[in-house]
Amino acid sequence: MRDFGASIQVVPMRRSVFEATRRDVNALAYDAAQDGLVLYDKALESAP
Repeated sequence: MRDFGASIQVVPMRRSVFEATRRDVNALAYDAAQDGLVLYDKALESAP
């Protein structure tokens, strides 16, 4: 989004892949787990 002067990266990833690789310091999932922000979570959508 150049209009706001911010660099935004969205990385879709299956939850199973994320959970399996989020503790590997060489994986993208690790960076996402440390610094990322959840944009959409189906489980939260169905919560009361």
